[in-house]
Amino acid sequence: MFQYERRVTLNGLIWSRRRFLQAAALSTQYAGTRRLLGATADGSIFDQAGAEYVRFEAGSFVMGEERKIPLAMCEPLAYMTRGELQTMFPHGDPARLVLSDVLFEDGDPDEKPAARARIRARFWMGATQVTNLEYERFDPSHRALRGKFGFSKADDEAVIYVSWREAEAYCRWLAAREGKPFRLPTEAEWEYAARAGTTTLFSTGDTLPEFYLKNAAVTDFTAEKDKVSLRVGQTPPNPMGLYDVHGNVEEWVQDWYAPYAGDRAAGGPERGTFKVTRGGSHGTFAYYLRSANRSGALPETRGFTIGFRVACGEVAGAAGDAGATAEVIRAEVKRRTLAVVKKGPDATKPYFRGPRQFVKIAKEAKGPLYHYHNHDTGLAECPNGDLLAIWYTCAREQGRELGVAASRLEFGAEEWGEAYSFYDTPDRNDHCPALWFDGDETMVHLNGTALSHFWEPLQIVLRTSKDSGRTWSTPRYIAPDFGLRNMVCQPIVRLRNGWWIFGADAHPESSAMWLSKDQGATWEVTEGSINGIHAAIVELKDGRIMALGRGGNVDHHLPMSITDDYGKTWKAQATELPPITYTQRFSMTRLAEGHLALATFLPDVSKLSGQQATDRELAKLSICISYDDGKTWPVRRILTDERGDDGVTGMSYGRIYMGRGNGEPTAYVTITQSRNGVIHVVSSMDHYAFNLKWAESGTKDPSPMPRARLLDLRSELATAVGAEEMKKYRVGRTLWSNERTGAMEGLDIEKGFTAEAQVRLGGKGGDEFVLRAFARSGCTMCNRYWLRVTREGTSYWYAGGWKVLEDAVPMRDEGTYRMAVREDTCVQIYRDGRLLAAYPPSYEIGFAPPTRGNWLEWQMERQEAELVAPSLSYDLSGPFRPGLTCSGLKT
Repeated sequence: MFQYERRVTLNGLIWSRRRFLQAAALSTQYAGTRRLLGATADGSIFDQAGAEYVRFEAGSFVMGEERKIPLAMCEPLAYMTRGELQTMFPHGDPARLVLSDVLFEDGDPDEKPAARARIRARFWMGATQVTNLEYERFDPSHRALRGKFGFSKADDEAVIYVSWREAEAYCRWLAAREGKPFRLPTEAEWEYAARAGTTTLFSTGDTLPEFYLKNAAVTDFTAEKDKVSLRVGQTPPNPMGLYDVHGNVEEWVQDWYAPYAGDRAAGGPERGTFKVTRGGSHGTFAYYLRSANRSGALPETRGFTIGFRVACGEVAGAAGDAGATAEVIRAEVKRRTLAVVKKGPDATKPYFRGPRQFVKIAKEAKGPLYHYHNHDTGLAECPNGDLLAIWYTCAREQGRELGVAASRLEFGAEEWGEAYSFYDTPDRNDHCPALWFDGDETMVHLNGTALSHFWEPLQIVLRTSKDSGRTWSTPRYIAPDFGLRNMVCQPIVRLRNGWWIFGADAHPESSAMWLSKDQGATWEVTEGSINGIHAAIVELKDGRIMALGRGGNVDHHLPMSITDDYGKTWKAQATELPPITYTQRFSMTRLAEGHLALATFLPDVSKLSGQQATDRELAKLSICISYDDGKTWPVRRILTDERGDDGVTGMSYGRIYMGRGNGEPTAYVTITQSRNGVIHVVSSMDHYAFNLKWAESGTKDPSPMPRARLLDLRSELATAVGAEEMKKYRVGRTLWSNERTGAMEGLDIEKGFTAEAQVRLGGKGGDEFVLRAFARSGCTMCNRYWLRVTREGTSYWYAGGWKVLEDAVPMRDEGTYRMAVREDTCVQIYRDGRLLAAYPPSYEIGFAPPTRGNWLEWQMERQEAELVAPSLSYDLSGPFRPGLTCSGLKT
């Protein structure tokens, strides 16, 4: 990589800036150096150590960003790029892929509205970020942090692991030593200087050359390739001579983070929660290196992506070091007496209510709330009897945009309120939220915070509320170092001796336990590891601690880990329950009745393998009860309203089938019991409320199959596929797909649709016809309907394999097959007008299939050389039975 350097004049000699800085830094004649230099002809000044400060005159500029961001810059922020998906799925049109990159085309909400800001006084800005050598003249002890996590070892690399308060203290020290008003720049000064007169996305134009990017990737920073150099001045300066304004390390500025308002150059508000950082860093995509982009962190944060740059000039506006007050999250919260909130349904009679959707976000939301992907819930009763649910909301789980949303169900209300932003560190991945109510007056919120595009490594923050979640205290670190055993996954458990514990995912496939012996004032992570991640922890009646984990299975069963030394060591054994798999998380609590209650998934989806592993229709969200501290779980009941066949909203707005024997197949679950005895379970989108009597009174294995019903009649479907179209969109020799036509974009899974094919089989026994329908259902789910026809019979793909339709008889030469997909997501299958069966869909889970949208495929495998196309048609206006008689209908 080329070294870009400015030139300075010293005693008639032309010195490269790099050569001068090296000489000045090593010289002990600081005063002499200063006398020789003073100010240069272009207005720069130098301090005694030779650091250069570039002069900026007063002026005005447009602060913020209103223009569209190029899609190519947004694309890395989606789950998969269009190119990756096109390689995986060559049948599709890249322009029709449904991706979350479009959520970033308008930039971040906190960059708006763009408005003119006026800089009223001349100031100077450091040409480079402060280096290790420069900072350690102020704080020699910092040298012990060089190379921590593998970053910033050399003298001329940007200093990191410096909090905002330490950066400001350095500026005060420098000002006292130099006799000049050195300080941190304001946010407006920083953007003014970084833009240097440009109005484009970067000072380099609307694109950023590749050599500015240092490890722009989704990473946990543990690989050797992640350990990039942070040496300053390795890329060209901006038009005014500032280096590294796009990348290397983020830079602390004076201001508290707040929405733009009023005079932007006035220095920001006097109080706040987060301090602003600017410029972006290594391990960051170009989108977050733009001149207008705003990031932030708690002022105590010391991280390997954050450093600072020094300004010089009279203070412009308030320095803003007053700290944060309690943050008002909700304007009004009702008060209720304990006697009121303890009133509940009759415990001697079964009680069930749900599912009720608690994630309510507008479809057009593009931050800080996102309709696209909502996941990973926390739940707690409030002191006033309300329920508070929190979860993360994002365009991508690994994204910097990920923040925490919340919703409230008021005591006695029927429906949850609209979602609102609950906790959101600017441009940080605030992963793994958890809530806990201590049973008295205090609620505790735990959250992880990452530095860049991933959920590891994390800090852990804690804050509290004593007014039922109306206001929350200033967040404080209980794990200030970014670590790999810090992914909070379940709420706090209070032990009988008064200690507090909670579980956290530990890299890569186990869980750690965090312990506080002083009611949350201080915390320590214990030495041992629990089998599996997402550990659900309880204290057993004999004082030992038991944890269940996802993964680390024992004898193909869900693992139970037990410690008798408070987490120093754990011993794993098998439970009698089946394990769970990815996109699933269980939750466990001890009920007031003394039993253990576990919300998990039954039966065993781990029996599936390969492609079948994406099918989740076997899994059903269930409640299990143990009367003997987890040795046995005799009560197992699917969480369903059992009112009949219905389509409900599942994870990330996926549409699922709920019937007498069907519950949600995938979710991150949290369970709690309120003081009125009601047990509450929230999945990723839905809330279930029931009592112990309901859980104990259900049938163990109700039928999972839907009932067939009489559909509206339509003999001819709206769209017939002609021979020319089939020929045009034929992929390879045997496959036809309308994925590239866009014909299915109007499909509404809540309304249903119909697809039909007239099939002619040849004389050989190996002929096979397959009709496939794919319906996008949220960002993580694709409802799949597969029908196969051979001379031997007809079958439907369900639960990881082909199910022979009982009423089907071997076909001779020709037959007309119809799949009518109902509004509850189930399909009714017909041949020649005769109903063969009704089935739920297969649920294909993952981020690749849903992005392809909706489409139909017809495939004919023939033993003969020539392919004879079937007659094909479809109708997106709903499910319809054919015009012939429908004998055998069971209602």
